[in-house]
Amino acid sequence: AAGFGLLPKPKVEIPQKANLIDRREALIGGAAGLAILTGATSTHPLPAVADGADKGKIVVFGGSGYVGSHVDQLLTSQGYTVVSVSRSSPTDQAEKIGKILGKPLSVQYATLDASSDDLSDVLKGATAVVSCVGIAPGGANQRDGNGKVNVRIADAAKAAGISRFVYIGVASDLANGPAKFLLGDYFKGKAEAEAGVAKDFGSDSSLVVKPA
Repeated sequence: AAGFGLLPKPKVEIPQKANLIDRREALIGGAAGLAILTGATSTHPLPAVADGADKGKIVVFGGSGYVGSHVDQLLTSQGYTVVSVSRSSPTDQAEKIGKILGKPLSVQYATLDASSDDLSDVLKGATAVVSCVGIAPGGANQRDGNGKVNVRIADAAKAAGISRFVYIGVASDLANGPAKFLLGDYFKGKAEAEAGVAKDFGSDSSLVVKPA
């Protein structure tokens, strides 16, 4: 099994849209679709794989959320075997993804708490990890829910010998603007997650997707 190619630049900015839904669609359809899945370049070419062949296993943490569901869909459409990880049961994950996408997906489901459970088994045999895990502004435990959890996922992926890691980050203009004073823990957590991914995988083996 082979992994997927990454663009040489480790951060991808998506232009701001009129509202949050448009921005999420731009994030998913733009950077995630092109850079993560089909972004073959001369520096990181995608391997030649026959049509219909399995390109390998990718584990998507937060795979039943809004962004995660679309990442699952894009990955499966490209021939990857996807494992969605969430604290929800497989049945609940499948139902949630079906509601978000309007159709079911052929993915595998694992029920795990990424903040405390052993992640080694679900990561076995994976070629890449995508983390869509995060706590929205205003939610409880924003710093650890955005920071420590993603650092723990990155550490586990590195320990499992996985060669590629993708993290859904936060817009640079938001992180460096007035919002950081109102949502301090949210942005601190996101920054800790990005630092953890960079430490474990470096710029050549990781990608931070950032809606702008």
